[in-house]
Amino acid sequence: MSLGIGETEVWEYIIRAHNPKLVKVSRQTPTRKLSKLFTECRNMLKNFVLSAASPVALTLDIWSGNAKEDYISVVAHYVNANWEL
Repeated sequence: MSLGIGETEVWEYIIRAHNPKLVKVSRQTPTRKLSKLFTECRNMLKNFVLSAASPVALTLDIWSGNAKEDYISVVAHYVNANWEL
């Protein structure tokens, strides 16, 4: 018996019923695509921020939720060449 619901025959039937054109991919495919997307977005953000006319100020906030989960928020503030915040 499989521990993952995505590997059962029932799940396969449900997926095929809703999307008969589904093509399975290996586990490495999403990892590879997400890694590429992360790199592209990071480079785009770096180029955008580095073109700022002023220094970048980072603000950090850390808090705990009701379910004892910790959160962190990072906000970057800067002024661009058109003096827009």
